[in-house]
Amino acid sequence: KEVVNTTTTTAAGEQHETLVTTDKDLNGEHIHTEMVINEEGVKESTVIEANKERVKVVDKFSNGTQIHKEVVDKKDGDVNIHKEVFDKKGKDGSHIREEVEVTDKDISDGHVTSIVRDADNGEQHYHCEATVTDMKADHFHKEVVNTTTTTAAGEQHETLVTTDKDLNGEHIHTEMVINENGVKESTVIEAAGKERVEIVDKVAAGGVKIHKEVVDKEIGGVRAHEELKVSEKDDGCDHVTTVIRDADVGGEHIHTEAQVITSN
Repeated sequence: KEVVNTTTTTAAGEQHETLVTTDKDLNGEHIHTEMVINEEGVKESTVIEANKERVKVVDKFSNGTQIHKEVVDKKDGDVNIHKEVFDKKGKDGSHIREEVEVTDKDISDGHVTSIVRDADNGEQHYHCEATVTDMKADHFHKEVVNTTTTTAAGEQHETLVTTDKDLNGEHIHTEMVINENGVKESTVIEAAGKERVEIVDKVAAGGVKIHKEVVDKEIGGVRAHEELKVSEKDDGCDHVTTVIRDADVGGEHIHTEAQVITSN
């Protein structure tokens, strides 16, 4: 145990600080505690290290604000677990709490990480669950994120799925977003032969379906850029399809617009 009392005197006056540090072994655990007392308030932290587990707890009181932190690292079989808790109470009555848990483990030819996060500030509650998968084959990487945001107006849900992989000399990146507004999918394909293709499909406000394609490539040393946008919507008794195409090839720009109206 160490107790250190410090007084620092300047023209502005005196500053006092007390630091109390203890270390002990108890039931196979090593416990380290620190307590700091000064003009700002009191801060206490404890670190407990047991077999395959480490816990750190911090309590801080300063200027009417209370802060509580917990960090846990442990191993359960072949699974690594990391937890964090943050709790803050302000002197104005505000309360913020956040909890995060991360688990990761090795699987056959790959690795999986799961993340769960809860946050609440009194006005909004945020819950997020994510899974990240990495496989050695094709350099495959996938992320699935489910988010629920709750306010006085109700709940909002969103799912984001992201994948990356190498296949036959191409790198393929895909994203899919699902929420109350609909579904949006985008794919980017990058080939070794100086070609890049981006495809976007989404449903916009009013039920308008939009399809976009952007192509960048090089043919015989000549750069070519092409954009295509197709939108479909119902307008009264008619179904309207609009096509817009822009292309730049060898310094020449081509712009085309077309519209097809079909009676329902």
